[in-house]
Amino acid sequence: ATVWRGERCVHYLGADGKGRTMPFKAEGIVEGATPEIVLAHNIRLETKWSDKRRKPVVRLVEEVNPCTAVWYEQRAMPWPIWNRESCYLETWTVREDGSILVVRESIAHPGAAFDDKQMVALREFAAQLLTPDGNGNTKYVVSTEFNVGGMLPGGLIDKQLQGMAKLAQDLTSKLKADPALVETLKTEAAAKLAAAGSS
Repeated sequence: ATVWRGERCVHYLGADGKGRTMPFKAEGIVEGATPEIVLAHNIRLETKWSDKRRKPVVRLVEEVNPCTAVWYEQRAMPWPIWNRESCYLETWTVREDGSILVVRESIAHPGAAFDDKQMVALREFAAQLLTPDGNGNTKYVVSTEFNVGGMLPGGLIDKQLQGMAKLAQDLTSKLKADPALVETLKTEAAAKLAAAGSS
């Protein structure tokens, strides 16, 4: 069922959305950016999240190859809710049609020891499909399924999902406002694709 609609995207919640495992899908268009630029932006963003008060704390645990890495993440929650920890494997590949598929799956890893004072998110799966539209834009589709590990207020989950549903729209605004960033991301994307091709 469609339960929330933005200007350029739709938020879908699965039939069992009232349970602890939440399936979710959102899609939108990132204007003026190819899939490679979107990929480079997301990888760069992932490595810069470190503010414990407002954003996730993200740490690289292991780089398996240029396309695959293991990450530790701690999501800050408002008091008195415990923060959520997770460890996940993330990998990406360029497909024959020029689209890029990014997949994330929660795993156990000896390099990601959890804090007893946090709550471990029991399950996380996410997929991003970045597809070129032939006009220099990217169709951005995000699908997730997660178990938050305990109960969270519905308002917190709604806020997170609505933010995810606006990813394409927000990224369009960010890139249009910063042409220098777009040029930097083009360079980073070319380097990542070259490294992936040689591995």
